[in-house]
Parts: sequence; structure tokens; C-alpha cells
Amino acid sequence: MSRLMSLLLLVLFAGCQPQTTATKENTAASEPIGIGHSLQFPSSILSQQRTLNIYLPASYHQQSTQKYPLLLLLDGGLHEDFHHITGIAQWAALTGSYQEVIVVGIANIDRKHDLTSPSDNELDKKELPTHGGAAKFRTFISEELLPWLQQQYRISDRRLLLGESLAGLFTTETFLLQPEMFTDYIAISPSLWWNDMKLSLDAEKHLQNGDYANRRLWLAMADEGGDMRTGYQHLINALKAMPESTLHWQVTPFAEEKHNTIYHPAATKAVRDLLALQATGHPAAASTAN
Repeated sequence: MSRLMSLLLLVLFAGCQPQTTATKENTAASEPIGIGHSLQFPSSILSQQRTLNIYLPASYHQQSTQKYPLLLLLDGGLHEDFHHITGIAQWAALTGSYQEVIVVGIANIDRKHDLTSPSDNELDKKELPTHGGAAKFRTFISEELLPWLQQQYRISDRRLLLGESLAGLFTTETFLLQPEMFTDYIAISPSLWWNDMKLSLDAEKHLQNGDYANRRLWLAMADEGGDMRTGYQHLINALKAMPESTLHWQVTPFAEEKHNTIYHPAATKAVRDLLALQATGHPAAASTAN
């Protein structure tokens, strides 16, 4: 190949390369996109600093007295479920069909520890060796976190707890053991197989002994089988066996979804159902759906 031909090919090849250095003329100024803020919360109960991610409705700073429901989000880290749940919260302002809500996400350190109670099942112990911290984590939420949030933000008398999978197990357990902590519980594909389904097998006993007046439980399950489905059915049977009460509970099947796809569609429907607004702009009355 001649020297002239080599130079021509080199020029042509160089002309096809993408431009990687931006000029002043084609560079736009960039700004960060903010949807909330993070802070470090010191817990003496857990002996940890816990990261909280907080979303306030767009109208929060435009109003000086309005109070908002609180949605406490388990698995609430920035690389967990915070972003897609805040998108559901933002949609309230865009559609006007359900109430705006403050979202507080608790980022995980060891979710397998925080979200599970002790298990007697040997396989549970082997697969989740750090398990068993749910009681202390619940105490942290009830005695430290919720009182602090109530002081810092304009929170109404509606408090929702949202969790999926192991976080759904924790949500269901909190509902059964300490129903007074929240007014609304959203448990999506809860891992009720844990500890040989003990929580759901004991559900009827808990429901008979606890005060569930004016509490709401919203349940959903994907297309799942085995002990996951069996434990879920034990819980539903216990709810059906309750005498007439002011507890509102709802079961929503998502047969078209799998365990790894149910969360967003189910969370969207749960928030819309529980925080629905009537045409008057007032919250709609909750109803029991069996």
C-alpha cells in the first residue's frame, strides 16, 4: 500500500470517530435533580446510625398547616425501593385521585437480621445466619423513629407501613403483634414461609387478643406456591374467622406477576386504595374486601 493511500485511509478513519471532547458551544449547564433528602439517624436501641431517605410532597412547603399521611418504607435505601415508591407518591399530586403522602425510607444494613424474628427451622438458620432482630428493629421504629418524625414533620393521624417479601413478613408481624403502631399495613408477597409458617399459624390467636379497631391491612400475592402460598392462606383463613369488627382488610391477587415483578404494580394499587380521595377531595371510606 502506497504512503499516499495510507494517509487517505487514516484521514477517513479519523473522521468517523465520535467526538468525545465537548466544546463550550454544545455543553449545557447541568443541575442536580432533587426528590428528597437523606440524613443519618442515631439509634441508641440499635447502637447504629441509620440512613433515612425522606420525600416531602411538592405542596409541603407551600402549605404551612396542612398535615400529610406518613408512609414508612422498609427496604427504603436509594438503591432499594425508595425511588419507585416516591414516584407513586408524586403521582398523587399529578392525578388528584389520592392523598399526597410523606415517604420515609429506612435504608438497610442487614435486612435479614432486622426483618426476621428468631426461627427454630434449621434451614432458616443456615441460610439466614444473622436472623432474629425484628423485635429490636420494631422497638427502634416505635420508640425512637416515629416520635421523632412526628416532631419534625407535619404528619396526620394516618401512618402506613409498606413492605414486600421479608419486609412483608415484618409488616404482617407488626400488624399482628403491635397493631397500634400504624393505621395501615401493606404486605406484598410476604414471606410467611419463615419459621415453618409459625406467624400465620398463630394469626388467629393474635387477632383474637389484639385491638384492631380502625386498622387496615392490604395484602397481595404474586403467582407463587409452596409454603409461601400456604402461609398466606393461613393468614387469610384467620382473618375470615374473625367476628364482625372495625378491622378493614383486603386481598388483591396478582396472578400475572412473579415474586420479582409484583412490587410496583401492587404498591401503586395499595396506595391508591388506602389513600383514595372522593370527588369532594376528602378521603374515601375504607371498606372490607374478603
